[in-house]
Amino acid sequence: MSLSGVVFDSPYFQTWREHCGLKKPAFLATVKILGSLQEYLIESGFEGSLDFERFTYYLESNDFEPISKEFIDQFVQHFVASNPSLSNKTIYNKISSLKGFFNFLDRVNMISHNPMANYTNKYYERNININFLSEMECKEILKIALLEEPFSKYYYLLFWTAITTGLRNNELCSLTFSQINFHNCMVVVNKGQKTNAKGIAIPKFPAKELLHFKNYKETIDNDFSQFVFSKNGRQLTKNKLVTIVKSLAQKAGIYRKVIPHDLRRTTGFLLLKSGVNLRAIQQQLRHELIGTTLEYLSISESLILDED
Repeated sequence: MSLSGVVFDSPYFQTWREHCGLKKPAFLATVKILGSLQEYLIESGFEGSLDFERFTYYLESNDFEPISKEFIDQFVQHFVASNPSLSNKTIYNKISSLKGFFNFLDRVNMISHNPMANYTNKYYERNININFLSEMECKEILKIALLEEPFSKYYYLLFWTAITTGLRNNELCSLTFSQINFHNCMVVVNKGQKTNAKGIAIPKFPAKELLHFKNYKETIDNDFSQFVFSKNGRQLTKNKLVTIVKSLAQKAGIYRKVIPHDLRRTTGFLLLKSGVNLRAIQQQLRHELIGTTLEYLSISESLILDED
């Protein structure tokens, strides 16, 4: 597609192109819908340079008005009618890309009126998968976990460690006491999957409880295994972890499917809810790209601009 014409030559597109920060697929999707918008403007007899502030001329009042929601509606109707083979999901994504473009212009103060600020995208309803636990759900599971094993607090500490550190399944199963710095409340992640000896934080309370747990295992259970969550000297397996998480969730009254990886996502959600910076969450979860962290938290990629 040739990036020239009334839309692509405008300062709106040039500024967005330089500063939007989108990955290539999202960038190209926006370019395509803007190309369709440009074709519609030309077919509608648009002349001159693009000015969203002085977009529609009214002969009666001899005055201009900004681009409006009504115009967007007309364009969307035309686009849908011109592309009968497109699915509702595809149309939804196209409209979302256009909305993201106008949101960007609004955010950088290039327009005073955003025609898509409250635009309802009716063409497709996404299935929302809840893949993290709420704060209340975490509290309920912790209560159940403590009742399951009140003396050693095994299940309680397993769950609490998972939701406060963001360890991956393998990392949690492979966690050893030697990895935990109980004084500085840090965990050196050098065992498990996708690890390269990075340090992450663990809150003071669970760190203190884990130290008591170590003493309990050695003195009461006579379990001197190096693994934190071993049972009778045997390392916790991924299959057993799945069973434990499923059972605790159901006993806490959570009947949707909950898997161990949801606990890692919960770490990010709880940190975000408490006001922690996205970059700090990225470091705790040890994501190479901030985009991965945003996907975990179901946040729009445009927030990268706010963080930078």
